[in-house]
Amino acid sequence: MMHAIHSKQSSIIIAEHETLPRIVYVGKRLTSDIDPSMLSVALQSAVPQGGIDESAQLTIVPSYSEPTFMNPAIKMHSEGLRWAPQWQLQENEASDTHVLYRLSDTKSGLMVAWRLEVDSDTNVFFLNICLENKGAKAITIDQFLSTLPVPYTFNNVTSFTGRWIHEFQPQHQPTIFGSLEFTNLRGRSSHDHFPGLVVSESNVDSNDGECLAFHLGWSGNHIQRVEKSQNGLCQYQAGIAFMPGEMILLPGESFQAAPLYFTHSRSGFAGIGENFQPFVRNRIIKFPSAMERPVHINTWEALYFNHDQTELDSLAVAAEAVGAERYVLDDGWFLGRRDDTAGLGDWVIDETVYPNGLHPLKAT
Repeated sequence: MMHAIHSKQSSIIIAEHETLPRIVYVGKRLTSDIDPSMLSVALQSAVPQGGIDESAQLTIVPSYSEPTFMNPAIKMHSEGLRWAPQWQLQENEASDTHVLYRLSDTKSGLMVAWRLEVDSDTNVFFLNICLENKGAKAITIDQFLSTLPVPYTFNNVTSFTGRWIHEFQPQHQPTIFGSLEFTNLRGRSSHDHFPGLVVSESNVDSNDGECLAFHLGWSGNHIQRVEKSQNGLCQYQAGIAFMPGEMILLPGESFQAAPLYFTHSRSGFAGIGENFQPFVRNRIIKFPSAMERPVHINTWEALYFNHDQTELDSLAVAAEAVGAERYVLDDGWFLGRRDDTAGLGDWVIDETVYPNGLHPLKAT
């Protein structure tokens, strides 16, 4: 049995393989009348040389009980036992825009609700997973990472790092046989490890090439991992980085994993932005009204610390001419801040630069 979720430009196909669901296709949109039996054959991975006739495939929540020999999605135990859950599919539901699977491990009593949705207009998929202890004993969760397969031909990883005034710097690395891991332990979002990355073809650029972009909806400690194996599998994993003993589920308790957002692009990095930007505006950020935000001009890049009244007035006139609606007076107007060797301000106007205060600028 197969479930298909389509956006305007992308498709995901999920097959129930030996009763356990697995994603068998992520890519450009497929026609809705495709023959599922032909698709299941077309998406079979090649048997590695010297391998067994049927190689293990990645399921939606990989565990130590599955012979992929890759990092599992979940690392857990109950009093030191039951650390390799064997999932059984309890129920599923599907529509044109979502699919929901409920998996359970009878030995530990752990239940997983795995829900994948799509915003068709923006081509962004989002994954929400909830763990619930239905058993009689506490379950310690050492790791839970949302896990998605990545096309084996995608051999480049673009992650992002940086620091103050040097933020969001891309770094490109080839995928390797093994794991590339990016971990943030600062307790909050940081410049050095942004909670998202791009996996792509090696020739991807700003406007061309196929890629998958991921973003974890979490601002604390997190882990991202891209892992490639010799048996023809590649996976992306992301989730909250737990401290030792931080996540213990008592009977009846549940844990909601951080949402994972991802999108597919065939037009390079620009295609990623074209998908994510309207999704964030429409589904994540809630503006107080539907009114468009004003276009503004900022003095910083234009004048830096040169807060000369004539220059400030000229900038305001030029801004009005091009339709700017808001004038932002940036760094350099407060006391003593004549260059970046002085401290940031305390909202006291520097009268050596503004002998008449900010009123002349306001009048302009």
